[in-house]
Order: sequence, then C-alpha cells, then structure tokens
Amino acid sequence: MAAEAEDGFPFPDSLGLPALDSGEGQDQASLPGGRETGIMLHALLEITPAEELKDREFAGWAADEKVKQRAAAALRRHGFAEMFSDEVLQLVYNALRTPLRVENLEGTAVLTMPGGLASGKRHCPEMFFSYPIPEEFHPLLGGNDGRATSDDLPPYRVMRGFLQGLIDLVFEHEKKIYLLDWKSDRLPSYERSVLADHVEKNYDLQARVYSLAVIRLLNISSAKEYEEKFGGILYAFIRGVGAANAGGGETRGIWFSRPTFEKIAGWERALVKRTEWGGDVISSIVATGTADAERGGDSGSEN
Repeated sequence: MAAEAEDGFPFPDSLGLPALDSGEGQDQASLPGGRETGIMLHALLEITPAEELKDREFAGWAADEKVKQRAAAALRRHGFAEMFSDEVLQLVYNALRTPLRVENLEGTAVLTMPGGLASGKRHCPEMFFSYPIPEEFHPLLGGNDGRATSDDLPPYRVMRGFLQGLIDLVFEHEKKIYLLDWKSDRLPSYERSVLADHVEKNYDLQARVYSLAVIRLLNISSAKEYEEKFGGILYAFIRGVGAANAGGGETRGIWFSRPTFEKIAGWERALVKRTEWGGDVISSIVATGTADAERGGDSGSEN
C-alpha cells in the first residue's frame, strides 16, 4: 500500500518505482560517469514520450519491447554495453514518474505533481528559441515603449545578434507553463541547499536566458500575465531524483525557481548592459540537450 503524507500526497511504492541507492551522489549501479554518459541520458530522455509513462509501473514499462529497443539503440549509439539498459531505464523512469512536491527557492509557490513530470500537459521536448540580444531601444519587460534612442536607431534593430538554444522540456501543469532542463551532474548530495549553490555557480545565467525566452514566447508583457501563465523553471538532476520522505518532505534532486516578474525584467536590463558575449558566456547559455552535457566530469558538472 502506498505511503501518504498528511496531505494525501502519494509516494512511489504505489508507482512501482525502482528503489534508489541510499548513497547520495552515486549511480544506482555501475553506469559510468563522464561526458558521454550525460549526452546519452539527455538523448534518451529527449526521445522518450512522457505520455508513454502515464499510469504505468516501472516493470511493465521497462518490459515493453519498443522501450527496450530504444534504450539499447541509445546505448550502442554512445558506445555503452547493453548491460546498462535496466539502469538507464530506471534513471529515465525516475526522472519522469517520481511524484513531485517541491517549493520554489523564493518560498512563494509549491509545485505538486503526484504523477510526476509525465502527468503534465502539452509536453514539448527540445523546444527551440531565438530572440535578439536585448538593446536599450527594444521594448523591454515592464520598461520602455520600444522607441529608438536616436533617429538612426530604429526599434527592433538587431545590433549584437541573437540568443538561440534548445530547452530540454517545456510543459503545462494547472494552466501554467514550466520549463525544465535535465542535468546529469554527479554531486555529493542532491538536497535543496546543495542544488541551490550548484545552480548559482554553474547555471545562473542559463536559467535567466531560458526564462526570458519562454516569457517572450508566451508574449508575456506584464506582471498580471506573468502570474497567470508562467509556472517557473526547473533543473532536474537525473542521478539524484528521488521521492519525498513519507513525512511529507520535498522531492530530492529538483531545483525550482519562480522569481518575480520585476526580477526577470531586471535580468533583461542586465543583458542590455552586458558587453561580453563570446566564448564561455555563450556556451553557458546557448546550449542544446547534447552540447549541454559536455561540461565537466565525474566530480563536477556533466550537465
């Protein structure tokens, strides 16, 4: 029988979730770390339809022939033996089906999804975005009206190029849009405080640009529209995603932020002032699901 917190939130024994290794920061078995592992996990999550896992226990899903073939093909493509198939499928299943209950960093919202990410609506994996690097004479969030600052600078002129990239997953839940990026980083722990420090040091600029991209795509231009449409941004650390304790704690391995509209508008104004857009700056914010996995090794960010 499934354990429940006081608010009736179900825990994963009712879903057939495979047990996670009790050692935090470790793989469930012997799947090696490294750049190629991160790329392979990103690729498999990209091609696994979230809807396929709805209302399915792990054993039945993993025994599906098309699921096994998909995992085997991904492993072969990236140079891994098929002996890792079960472990890889466990990671994918846990990432998509672990019940979510996580409070945002700001303490203003709680995301609750008893069916896990797979229960969201309108999943859009690998969503492409492209928008001009903000300029002073562009229409900014909560700011100017888009008029040029001089006669020779017309509105919307692209001066410094475009920000382009792929967001791993965009989905709808309770009429709000969320964006999510998969991370395969190997960390000593996947608790809230550790993730907060790690994201701030490694992915803060990426989170800002991705949030701005989705807000622009949703045509959000006011705080009211923001509150109605935007749910927040999540980083899901694949190796550490685990259920909340039976006492009703937070889901492990999920970083969740929903800053205020005013703060996001401030991020955009900061991009206007940024003068350096090459090298490491670009690689940290303009990343695809595969290229994103190339940073670091076993002791740090694989992404």
